[in-house]
Amino acid sequence: MEQKAKVLKDSTVYYKGNKYSVPKKYLGKTLNLKLIDDKLHIYFNTELICVHKLSNKKINYLPEHYREILEDIIKNQDNLEQICNDNLNQLDKLLSY
Repeated sequence: MEQKAKVLKDSTVYYKGNKYSVPKKYLGKTLNLKLIDDKLHIYFNTELICVHKLSNKKINYLPEHYREILEDIIKNQDNLEQICNDNLNQLDKLLSY
């Protein structure tokens, strides 16, 4: 199965009611989504840009994509990795209720 999706302002695309992250350089672009063996492959034209395992969570960020977003917001880069991990863990907890 293949479909198209536009990248939202939070650097995600919708697939079956859930959001999956992509690198922020694709904001506003239309990407191709292809399901292969319970994994969502996301392409820009013919270039594979990321792969997500399908999830029941409403929001699914790969850590590297989330970090890209926070780099523009958080000025103190020393703690950026820890902040990203903490935020993603909190998001997972919040969405699992």
